[in-house]
Amino acid sequence: MSNLLKNVLTPALLAGSVVAQFSCPDDGYLAGIASNVSGTTDKVLTLNITGADKVFTLNVQRRVVDGDGTVWWETIESIAFTASNCPPVTLPPGCRASIGDEPDSNSDSVDGTATLK
Repeated sequence: MSNLLKNVLTPALLAGSVVAQFSCPDDGYLAGIASNVSGTTDKVLTLNITGADKVFTLNVQRRVVDGDGTVWWETIESIAFTASNCPPVTLPPGCRASIGDEPDSNSDSVDGTATLK
C-alpha cells in the first residue's frame, strides 16, 4: 500500500473507534471505563493491560431507570481476566464496562487502555 493511501485510510479506519486510558486502584472498583449507553448497535471492547496487575473482573452493566427516575447499573455479565485471558467483550446498547480489582497479594493498580469499536 502506498504512503498516500496509508495516510488517508488510517485516520478513516480509526475514526470508528474510541480509545481511553484507565487506572483502577489496587483492590478497588472503577466504573465506566467504556460506555455504549447511547449506542444503537453492539460495540466490541478490547483491553490492553499495561500495568503489573492483570487479574481483575470486568463487569458489563446495563443502565436501569426505575419508576421514580433513579438510575442504577445492573451487572449482566462478569468476566474474569488474567494475564493469559484478556478476551474482547461485547457491549450491547445501553451498557457500560466497569473493572473490579480483586483483593490479592500485590499492591498494584490495574492500568491500561480500553478500545471500543
